Amino acid sequence: MKKNAMLKIAAILMVAVLLTTCAISSTFAKYVSTKSTASTARVAKWGITMTASNNDSAFSKSYVDSKDQTVISSGDFVIAPGVKSAEAVSISITGTAEVATKIDVAGNKTSGKFVTLTGWGDEKACPLTFYVNNAPITAASTTALETAVNEEIAKTLKSVEFIAPNTPISQVITVGYSWDYETAGKSEVEQAAIDAIDTYFGELANTAGDAAPKVIFDFTATVTQVGESYVTAE
Repeated sequence: MKKNAMLKIAAILMVAVLLTTCAISSTFAKYVSTKSTASTARVAKWGITMTASNNDSAFSKSYVDSKDQTVISSGDFVIAPGVKSAEAVSISITGTAEVATKIDVAGNKTSGKFVTLTGWGDEKACPLTFYVNNAPITAASTTALETAVNEEIAKTLKSVEFIAPNTPISQVITVGYSWDYETAGKSEVEQAAIDAIDTYFGELANTAGDAAPKVIFDFTATVTQVGESYVTAE
């Protein structure tokens, strides 16, 4: 009897061991698949710098030249013999972007002109000298002068439909003007003729009202990112 009891206890212990072994096996034997991903991105650089002079700074209501001769208007911006501005208008577009870009450049919304000369007519040529990036421009007629100035500006300040990422951009232009008080190297007779033309425009400004001779600067430049971008599988 005692022997049978011992056999029963041994059998029970054996079963317990087997059950424990199965439990342990079921805990540590399993399928496991693991994947992970991590990624970091910064914002693409928009390294474009634009500067533009205020159009109002192109002209003034009063001027003082080296001889202390003063021009003072009754309220409007004015120009007169002896007045000049080396950089009346300045536009600068520089830098590099990490995105594709385009440049849109425009003049007057109606005419497309950057510089407009109104009220001068062609009976007597506009006596101003214009400077595009310091290069002087004169012409024998007002129409020819206006055309020459706008064509020269368009050679430097241009619209561009597509600029690839990381492509350096550089468009810099200054436009200035001068109205000579005296013209060097002229005889008294020649200078008198020039003074008569200057006086003609001054008298015209006095009588023509809103139709008085005017110089108009009109510049707009815009840099814009081009299109949408998508991540593509390699």
